[in-house]
Amino acid sequence: MPIFNVDFYLDVADQSNCVWGMPGSNQWSVADADAEIARRNRDGGFDSSGSGAVPIPMQPGDVLLHDITALHGSPSAQSRLRRVLYYEFRPADVLIGSKSHNAAYCRAKQRMLASVIAERAAALGEPATPYAPTVPEPLPQLPTGWQPATWLYPHEDFRG
Repeated sequence: MPIFNVDFYLDVADQSNCVWGMPGSNQWSVADADAEIARRNRDGGFDSSGSGAVPIPMQPGDVLLHDITALHGSPSAQSRLRRVLYYEFRPADVLIGSKSHNAAYCRAKQRMLASVIAERAAALGEPATPYAPTVPEPLPQLPTGWQPATWLYPHEDFRG
């Protein structure tokens, strides 16, 4: 199942602080990808030199979509700040099956998302967009005005 990121750039990312990508590397074998990752990170930071890596400069407001299995990285920034909002999209069953998260994480995030959808609809005076995930289980109808106990879900608290 494809997993992809959507990266929203708030600042300039020029060649001194941008992400570097390796087009087509998402089609490599795991062994080839692991060898390239080891080579590029040998000295404790991403090495952008050598063949295959291309800079991906971005401007404020630009959006980068990419398959997370395409090799990418960036050396330590040597210039100004680079703020980016990262959104990762992967199905709940892939999250749970990967052991990176468990079903409790998916349920918590789904309930949080349902509350945000309802809150936005109420603020606009519109009906809420239907949201009814079924994995890891059907999402129950949440009480009107329900809010999650927290907005922060540390990944380490939800390992599979």
